[in-house]
Amino acid sequence: MRKLIFEKKFYLIAFTLFNLALLNSLYISKYFFLLGLAVFVLNIVPLVNFYYNYKKINYIPLFYFTHIFFFSCYTLALFIPELVNSIFKNEFFRTEYSNQEHENLFIFATKIYILGLFFFNLGDYIISKSFNFKKKNYNFFDINDNVNELLILGLLSYIFCSVFFFKDYFVILNKVYQIKYPLIYLSILSIQLYIILKKDLKIILKFILYLLILLIIYIELLDGSVAKSFLYLIALYLINFIVSKKINLKIMISIIFVSIFIHTFKYEYRNVIWGEKNLNSTLKNYEFAKKQNNKKQNILDRSNYFIKTYKDSLMNFDFKMGDPKHNKLSKGKSFLKRNFTRLTHSFQSLLIVTALSPDKITYWEGSSYKILLTKFVPRIFWANKPSDTLGNEFGLRYKVLSEKDNHTSWNMPVLNEFYVNFGLLGTIFGMLFLGALFKTVTVLLNFDYKNYFFLISFITLYPLFYLESHLSLTFGAVLQTFIFLYIYIFIFKKILLIMKRSL
Repeated sequence: MRKLIFEKKFYLIAFTLFNLALLNSLYISKYFFLLGLAVFVLNIVPLVNFYYNYKKINYIPLFYFTHIFFFSCYTLALFIPELVNSIFKNEFFRTEYSNQEHENLFIFATKIYILGLFFFNLGDYIISKSFNFKKKNYNFFDINDNVNELLILGLLSYIFCSVFFFKDYFVILNKVYQIKYPLIYLSILSIQLYIILKKDLKIILKFILYLLILLIIYIELLDGSVAKSFLYLIALYLINFIVSKKINLKIMISIIFVSIFIHTFKYEYRNVIWGEKNLNSTLKNYEFAKKQNNKKQNILDRSNYFIKTYKDSLMNFDFKMGDPKHNKLSKGKSFLKRNFTRLTHSFQSLLIVTALSPDKITYWEGSSYKILLTKFVPRIFWANKPSDTLGNEFGLRYKVLSEKDNHTSWNMPVLNEFYVNFGLLGTIFGMLFLGALFKTVTVLLNFDYKNYFFLISFITLYPLFYLESHLSLTFGAVLQTFIFLYIYIFIFKKILLIMKRSL
């Protein structure tokens, strides 16, 4: 009885906080409040349910992870629409739409989002009532008490993924580059799982192993890959969460704060290592960047640039107004705006495509899905495999990028892409299919964490919850990743068995 009362109180608290945040919205009205209520029921309620039941869940909760993505990248946009609407300051949109039209466009995009959420939940519900959750038994892949195998697998994979640092010297490495990221995930997650399961692990060894994990993440950061580094950290946290059934708020908050800090000044750092002028930068370091970009940069060079750039950026950034002391171009680029607009890019993208299609830009009628068929063939077997340039094509088609920009990628999230291709029907059937698909693969790939299939399943499914890119990019490598990891771990287990028998 007490538990039931507490649960009801928690729902009430969540509902109250949600509405208090919504009251701060620029477009608050009775109608907007009703839309907010729909979002609460379809997005927040599933997350609250997950919070109460996560200890009973014995599968990879892809459905709930995806709802976290929806909350972070769509729902948050409802609270501060003026920051999301900053896209209308773009020259094209400024001439097409008046300030009075912004509210109607925002509300229409919200309705499309609600429609997508409803059918995503419905797809999950239909499959939930059609399947029984039973763990599969693949005894050959059992870890059991042989946790030292995890360390061997992790370190071996660590060595293999380190080889890709020399891809500029060996052509073959470019052809098999797709296996780099599955190997990185397998490496860091095997080591993390080993640390969790090894009860008598010495502190010094744990420190060394975490140092190895952080080194990979740091190297990705030095390449300017903020999102990848963040996803590695989240994957480590989720593995710990799934195994321990505990929510560690300290680690979660630490990851969030570190990620926000790194993201805030990524433009300044990218200026240096990529040698590309970015008006979002708060530093006049472009000329310096061009000189450095012509030189060969090693890890020590980039570490120095990283420390210097972040130090200078921190000194030159006004966290209240975001008006750098030495660069008028970045006036108004506030700390909040930098991070919030990036986080809610998915809703901003939805706002643009629903505003322009179909009146000004016709639906694509499935054109963006054609390249998906080519994704299942590894580049090593197809020398002239087409490159996926849809990110750039989306940006050009929807007037976000200049006509001369042939290299910048503008993310088109999966939900938005359904609308871009087939409008309302695309959103309805696409999200229904997505919800059903996520539940189906969750059921089929349901394994105990003491089985290697758990790692294979997690690494295969993990990229799917982050639906910020178009469908072919999100799903294209899934089958290849699963097959590669299956063969890789199968060979690893076979070799271990042969070695044990020979002893």
